[in-house]
Amino acid sequence: MAKILQIANGQVQIGLDNGDLREFSIEYFNFTVQVGDEVDVFENSEKIVITKRTSVAQPGAKNKMVAGLLGIFLGVYGVHNFYLGNTGKAVAQLLLGTLGMFLFFLGPLISGIWGLVEGILILTSKPGSNWHQDGKGNELAD
Repeated sequence: MAKILQIANGQVQIGLDNGDLREFSIEYFNFTVQVGDEVDVFENSEKIVITKRTSVAQPGAKNKMVAGLLGIFLGVYGVHNFYLGNTGKAVAQLLLGTLGMFLFFLGPLISGIWGLVEGILILTSKPGSNWHQDGKGNELAD
């Protein structure tokens, strides 16, 4: 796997799998180039093709849509974090959402906003980001 390291003056610097650094003209890219993108570089004596890697979720991966919607609608109880395997955060949200009612309903309000924000972050996440992973670091299925 290669990675885009720098973009300057129409040139794109890529770190290759073997540790080499290569520069390519931006014309070789048929996608919007960003620093940090993972790419595959294929070349022979006649042609260079550079493709952007897309993350592929493993079989049995947790679903991004399910996790996001659980966060939005049941985040006050940490259900989305239980689903994703983030047990520590889930227990904190559950306790705040239930036992927090004794604090003039401030606990459920805080936990609900927390769950709503996390749900939105999950739904808008891109592969490779922390919000696009379950508790074990596996990519979520789109």
